[in-house]
Amino acid sequence: MNDLVDQGKPKWNFRIKIWVPVALVIILCLGWLLTKYLGDHASDELRLRGDINISEMSNQLGGELTAAENAARAMTGSPWIAPALITGSGPDIERANAVLDRYNTAFGASVCYLMDIAGTTIASSNRNSPDSFVGKYYGFRPYYLKAISGYAGRYFALGVTSGERGFYASAPVRGQRGEIIGVVVLKKTIYKVEDDFARYHYAFFIDPHGIIFLSGNKDMLLHSLWPLDEEVQRTLLESRQFGADPFQAVLASEPANGAGVALNGKSYIVNRQQVDREGWSIVLLSSTNTVTEFRLLGIAITFCLYALFFGFLIAAERLRKMDISERKRAAEELQRLSHMDGLTGIPNRRFFDEFLDREWRRAARDATPLSLLMCDIDYFKLYNDTHGHQCGDDCLRQVAGALSRNLKRPSDLVFRYGGEEFAVILPDTNACGAKTVAENLREGVESLGIEHINSPVSTYVTISVGVATVTPLPGSSAKVLVSASDRALYWAKRAGRNRVEINECEKLSDEQELSLGPNDFDNI
Repeated sequence: MNDLVDQGKPKWNFRIKIWVPVALVIILCLGWLLTKYLGDHASDELRLRGDINISEMSNQLGGELTAAENAARAMTGSPWIAPALITGSGPDIERANAVLDRYNTAFGASVCYLMDIAGTTIASSNRNSPDSFVGKYYGFRPYYLKAISGYAGRYFALGVTSGERGFYASAPVRGQRGEIIGVVVLKKTIYKVEDDFARYHYAFFIDPHGIIFLSGNKDMLLHSLWPLDEEVQRTLLESRQFGADPFQAVLASEPANGAGVALNGKSYIVNRQQVDREGWSIVLLSSTNTVTEFRLLGIAITFCLYALFFGFLIAAERLRKMDISERKRAAEELQRLSHMDGLTGIPNRRFFDEFLDREWRRAARDATPLSLLMCDIDYFKLYNDTHGHQCGDDCLRQVAGALSRNLKRPSDLVFRYGGEEFAVILPDTNACGAKTVAENLREGVESLGIEHINSPVSTYVTISVGVATVTPLPGSSAKVLVSASDRALYWAKRAGRNRVEINECEKLSDEQELSLGPNDFDNI
């Protein structure tokens, strides 16, 4: 015998030397592919989520801007606007002021004002404020120049007088012959829109040159997102659109949509979308922490595969050295463990199938009734959501214990059927006896007093039980009993839960059993 064992060692060692390196290389390749896939998938999800977020911000911003532009155009149609420009008389100016006041209030504007053909403000909703626009010259502003040319204007800038960031919507005012006689302007502050940007730490609304006009990080307002050349910076400063301070760059270069950038030592993925014809765009920087986590997950899985592989090698070596009796004992122990549920310590679904098949054939042979109880914890998902999965596991263990303790005969057996569902097989038990056992089980679980504060049926954990009893015919299948008890459980749930419903079946021939449809148990 020892010679035979010794003869097998060289062959085993040869296989180890050949297959172990091959397996290690395969695991390494699979781990690399998995890590790459997880990282790429996380990056794609991050970009997609960024696009969705930008679209939401763009829609919100676009809605505000469109409302302001429509209001500016509507003001030009008022019969009290043009006369103020034509006559300049006190009464006409007052009537124009009244119109400006109404629009300013109705659209939540910062200020509405009317400029003459020369670019001087002649009427304004803030005429009574210390920083009144009346008499101020804004003819150099692009929104005025666009409107005086016959087009609606839009402009983002710091107010020359107020110093506040705002959006300017302008429209030309025409005389009776269609000639342009002035410009009406509605200015809106952008604080409401900026609230949407505040949800993201690095969300920016930038002009075509990269000047940050809106930001989730207020410290970066009126900075440039990327470095500006001297000519562009000088032009912007002279325009006074964004103030008189130099523009400090946030990033090292202009970011492209989908690219990766570094900021303050951290990595981000860029989502960028242009929102108007002038080239203004929204930029969102999303942290790549999720991508890193997914890649680390891939690496961890690879190490786990290595650990499992070496564990397998160790186990295989130990099994090889076991004698026949040790192997037999190990096999018996594995068989026992394979029949038990690891969480509750009661028999599992696999043993249920074997035990039911065996009892079904015995009942068919002896012409005795066989009962099956299907038990389901009421609103267990709600229990988990309320109390947590750890409490849920404890609840399953306590329910399993209560079911086991309330079975009086050694032949009766409870199984964990799956999730929060349990099955009880009662050999040689008629429908009346099965219902009595079911009621005892239901009351036993409720008497545990496990708190279930959000259950619609009780303040404690309860179960619904479906009972089915069949006297099998030789050659028939146990599936009919499982289906019948499932249907009874469905009735119990539909009837309000925390109750027992019974589905007493008669003997079924093979033809009847095979012809049974999904709704036929209502008639059994």
